[in-house]
Amino acid sequence: REAVLYNSFGGKQFSDSPRAVYEELKRRGTDVEHIAMVHDQQVVLPPGVRGVEWGSKEWYEALARSRYVVTNGGIREWFVRREGQVVVQTWHGTP
Repeated sequence: REAVLYNSFGGKQFSDSPRAVYEELKRRGTDVEHIAMVHDQQVVLPPGVRGVEWGSKEWYEALARSRYVVTNGGIREWFVRREGQVVVQTWHGTP
């Protein structure tokens, strides 16, 4: 599906580079579903961004089916990109 799954700091917030990618896609009017991984339902999301709780069935489905995954953290070693799926890693690096 034409969706973007965002992971910012393990779902503890919706910020940093994944948030900037979201803001730019919204500014451009890109027609995709926006989904954010959340650690719990206390994470504040902009209107129109659907939260999926880490480890839930909805999260696994979003990870498997989203065309784009934007993350500033690590990706689990078991994750295998499906054909046509794009992972954008925005991790700043480790000194």
